[in-house]
Amino acid sequence: RLIRKKEVTNKISGYWKMTGQVEAIQERLESDMDEIALLGDNIINGNFLGSYSERDSLSGIRFIEVYPGTELMTNEKNILINLANKVSRLKRRIDNFYFNNLSHLKGLAVDLIELIKNEYHLK
Repeated sequence: RLIRKKEVTNKISGYWKMTGQVEAIQERLESDMDEIALLGDNIINGNFLGSYSERDSLSGIRFIEVYPGTELMTNEKNILINLANKVSRLKRRIDNFYFNNLSHLKGLAVDLIELIKNEYHLK
């Protein structure tokens, strides 16, 4: 009600809709990462895990280092393949959906800021 310019309200609405989609993807990815971590707890000895990386500037994701020469707690082929499949699927989701949607959301935010500046003569 405070914003009367239809184009601005439409862009704000589109931005918030996209924000909801990105949050839904993020929740799914966090669930997938928790599942992978639980599976990994039965495969990789925690003594061979290093520190977390710095957060990615766009996504906020942090990865943990696995030292070279890591000893596995199991050599069960199907369990190892299952973990590799889950990690690969997570990586594809991050690359194909999450990053693309974050980039799109950032573009919407930049466009919205410029529109508001222009419509309301702000600097």
